[in-house]
Amino acid sequence: MRIMNRRPPVTSIVLLGLFLLLGAAQAGRAASTPDDLAVFLETQRTNFHLPALAAAVVRANQTIALGATGFRREGSPEKVTVDDKFHIGSCTKSMTATFAAIMVEEGKVRWDESVADRFPALAPSMNPDFRGATLELLCGNRGGAPNSLDAHGLWSSLRRGNTRPPRDQRIELLRSVLTNAPAARHGTTNLYSNAGMSSAGALLDSAAVERREHLTR
Repeated sequence: MRIMNRRPPVTSIVLLGLFLLLGAAQAGRAASTPDDLAVFLETQRTNFHLPALAAAVVRANQTIALGATGFRREGSPEKVTVDDKFHIGSCTKSMTATFAAIMVEEGKVRWDESVADRFPALAPSMNPDFRGATLELLCGNRGGAPNSLDAHGLWSSLRRGNTRPPRDQRIELLRSVLTNAPAARHGTTNLYSNAGMSSAGALLDSAAVERREHLTR
C-alpha cells in the first residue's frame, strides 16, 4: 500500500479509539459476520480530512466489527479495502506501553523495575547511566535511549541479523544500546526513541517468559 500524503490528526485517533472501545465493551454477542464500520469511519475520515481510515473491533478471538474507507493515495480513485495492509509504524509504541500496563496490573513486572534489575547478567557491561532506566521511563521516552540507531553501526548490524527470532533481536538491541553512553541521563529528558521502546519490549518479554517458566514448573 502506498504511503499516505497526510498524517492522521491525533484528535481523530483519540475519537476513533474512544468509540471503538465503547463498542467493544458493549458487544455482548459474538457475531458470525462482523458489523460494517464503513459508514462510521467515512464520517470520521471526511471530518478530519484523511485519505483513508480502517479499523476493527476485536473481542477475545472474535472480530465484532470491521471496516475501511477512503483511498490508497490522496487524489487517487483507488479505494482501500479491509484486506489492505497498513503500516502501523509507531502505533506499536502505544501497544507496548498498554501491554506493560497490563503486565504491571497482573503483577508480572513493576513500573520501577530497571533494566539492571531485569538483566543482572548484562548489568556489569551496561553504561552506569543506563542501569537505573526503568520500565516506566522507557515507555515514556525518558529512559535516555538515543533517537537514532546509526551510531556504532547498530542499525546496520540489526538489519543484517533480522532473520533471527524477534526475542533475540530485542536482546541484541538492548545489549548494544545500553553498553554505550545514553543520549541523556534517564529521567531528565523526553526523547522520542525507538530503541527505548524496544528495550522496554525486551524487558517485558523477559518477564513474560520468566512467568511462563514459573507456571509450568
